[in-house]
Amino acid sequence: MISYSESDSKEIGTLSTDMNAYIDRYAVEVVTGERDLEESWEEYLKVLKGMGVERLIEIYQEAYEAAAPKAGLGNTPDR
Repeated sequence: MISYSESDSKEIGTLSTDMNAYIDRYAVEVVTGERDLEESWEEYLKVLKGMGVERLIEIYQEAYEAAAPKAGLGNTPDR
């Protein structure tokens, strides 16, 4: 089981709330044709990076690496 520290849990909540709203909005705009996926993809990634997606991935990766040996998943990915 993956668990997070209290500070990581708060940071996940802060980062993911706005990010999830943006991801949902972007998906709807692409599906409805309001945005072209290929033309807007790089900007989409840039916005996510600005919102802290790399930090969110880092938190998840660190928690996974801490939990993996306990769960018998001996091979964790190299960074």
